[in-house]
Amino acid sequence: MNKKSLDYKLAEKIIQESRGCGKTDQEIYNELSQQYFDKKSIALLISGTATAEQKKKYKMLNILLLVLIGIYVVLVVLYLFNKREFPSDLWFIIPFSVALLGMAGYFIYEIAWYNVHFYRMCVMFTIVFSFQGGYLRRVWNLESVIETIVKLLFVIAIVFLSIYLNKKLFSNSKHRKLKRDADGEYIFE
Repeated sequence: MNKKSLDYKLAEKIIQESRGCGKTDQEIYNELSQQYFDKKSIALLISGTATAEQKKKYKMLNILLLVLIGIYVVLVVLYLFNKREFPSDLWFIIPFSVALLGMAGYFIYEIAWYNVHFYRMCVMFTIVFSFQGGYLRRVWNLESVIETIVKLLFVIAIVFLSIYLNKKLFSNSKHRKLKRDADGEYIFE
């Protein structure tokens, strides 16, 4: 039997169907490693695919994360339009806002489908966008303090939920945490 390059979509479909039939992750790995070359990618794909039970258990937290991301992005865009100083600033604000909304939509889509990589990137981008407010030149009044507190609460909630869901849904999906036996084959619990 000739081995071929890993087809991620087909392999993920096989993983989902096999888990639905009651096969263990080890059995799925053994089947896929006979068909495809890259065993490490197979192991990462298996460990990075949430089970139906995990999806059901953490569905409400995942929806809460999606809602928080959506609200936070809308608040960031509204902040950009509210804080513009000159009408000529719109040439920068409008394309940036469209790009930000598009990227956020893609993140929401991927997190809704439980893509392991986007939980980690969500943490990074949330922290990066939390610093866009120009705190150094801000006049500190009651309005800006309340705005900063609200923004900080959103950032903390999104970062916490992303990290928590990543650890609960995909606890073994890191490159260095994959377990091997004496022969170098990946093993699953």
